[in-house]
Amino acid sequence: LNAYDVIKANEVICSDRDMRNLAFLPLNHIFGFMANYIWYSFFAATQVVPANIAPSTLLSTCREHEVTHMLAVPLLVNNIAKGIEKNLAKQSGFKRFMFKTLCNISILAQKINPMFGIKLAKKMFKNSVLKSLAGTSLECIICGGGHVLPEAIRTINAIGYYTLCGFGMTEVGITSLETNKSFKRRTAGGVGIPLDSVEYRIVPMSSDESAKKNVGELQIRGKSLHSHML
Repeated sequence: LNAYDVIKANEVICSDRDMRNLAFLPLNHIFGFMANYIWYSFFAATQVVPANIAPSTLLSTCREHEVTHMLAVPLLVNNIAKGIEKNLAKQSGFKRFMFKTLCNISILAQKINPMFGIKLAKKMFKNSVLKSLAGTSLECIICGGGHVLPEAIRTINAIGYYTLCGFGMTEVGITSLETNKSFKRRTAGGVGIPLDSVEYRIVPMSSDESAKKNVGELQIRGKSLHSHML
């Protein structure tokens, strides 16, 4: 119901090249089943199954098999960012300065022109960082299942890994994805607007203060929701 409009809004989610998707999410989980298995099967993507889910194994699998797309839980993205910071702390003052300078150049370029900026970032960090992480073939990381730390997603994008966040639940499936190409929007950790097949509304809690802040119960309805069990 939503695939065409999502790809039309942001072509990075589904590239023209031979796609290879890292399939490490459990397929009995709504994220792994709907996004990993169903979604990328639409586009005949190769499913690359790692030996285990240890972060080091996931990254080495991406490098070895030239994975292009990764659907991940926030913990993985947060841990990659923490690993970068931890390794950076061991480097000399000059290397730390150069890394932060290149990150600032990358972020500025992505703010001006998102697609050119992400390509520039990959070139700048190709040999120094990317080859020791998930490799240089990785085009897109889609996060779901929790909140990604803003500083983590900012770091991951700065080094050249294009990252988006989405939202879904077992009962409703995948209902939103941040497809906006704006660097600010992508790195804010938001999950975008509802997909065309669903509608959102927030029912405020009893206090007037919560209504002003648009805080309350999220209610979802639409054609793609789970309807009943036999």
